[in-house]
Amino acid sequence: SKEIARLEKEKAAVLAEIDRAKGMLNNPGYLAKAPAKLVEATKEKLESSRQMLSSLDRRMEEMRSL
Repeated sequence: SKEIARLEKEKAAVLAEIDRAKGMLNNPGYLAKAPAKLVEATKEKLESSRQMLSSLDRRMEEMRSL
């Protein structure tokens, strides 16, 4: 359905954001040079992206079971 396709697209964007945040947090240069506030914001963004991914997976599962 169109809704599942939309959710798949949104999921791809969230996965890209998770990869980006993980890459930043796994970079010693970023951790050493970035202000603590920015590092914390990146960690929060990663956590919220993981929660969004979980929510998207649940919604897609619900749509497929209809």
